[in-house]
Amino acid sequence: MAAAVAAGWSPDVAIRNSRQAFKVGKPFSDFTIPVMSLIRGKRMDRLLKAQLDFQIEDLPLPYYCVSTNLGRGTQNIHESGSLVHAIRASAALPGVFPPVVVDRELAVDGCILNNLPVDIMQKKPVGRIIAVDFSSSVPAKVDYTETPSPWAVLRGRWLPFARRYRVPKLTSIMLKSTEAATLEEVRRLGRTADLLIDPDIRRFGMTDVNSFDQIVQAGYQRGVELLKNWQ
Repeated sequence: MAAAVAAGWSPDVAIRNSRQAFKVGKPFSDFTIPVMSLIRGKRMDRLLKAQLDFQIEDLPLPYYCVSTNLGRGTQNIHESGSLVHAIRASAALPGVFPPVVVDRELAVDGCILNNLPVDIMQKKPVGRIIAVDFSSSVPAKVDYTETPSPWAVLRGRWLPFARRYRVPKLTSIMLKSTEAATLEEVRRLGRTADLLIDPDIRRFGMTDVNSFDQIVQAGYQRGVELLKNWQ
């Protein structure tokens, strides 16, 4: 979405193109043999190239995103070069998408070290900073005392009278585990922004592309509510 803004897209165009990419394109269904990741990432590459095949330095607005150097444990700040390559590196969720090669070293999602890079924005020649936090600190209660077996979960899905267990998908568990590692830092960085928008999206899964329009609406409603009071 940051790339969409930097590319000069209107909100309607950004929403339409994102819906086409995530809901129709289904990048989270591009499964592979799980050697390095559950998802190949090739479909994500094609979807990004179809819409955002630019050089970062050619964008109308200054842009950056963050990835994590897997070997050094340091941040990569992408401010030049291929926009598609930068986005792929910044979204290479460990175990879900394969790592991306950056300067002959492997990089994964920036959320490992910095999931809300307000501190980087504060070093730029900008005015007020609006941050958007998609993490959820609300406990997810379950209605069972022991984790059900895979067979019990499958029985509940296939047999009409078997107990149905609500369990997260494997990709969601991996994503939430990655997010949890930096949750406290996200809260701290969020407090340093001039405005923090925190949409209520905890009822949606992290790969729930079928709820795209409801997620957009939740973000819009929260944004309108907070911006009114802020202004």
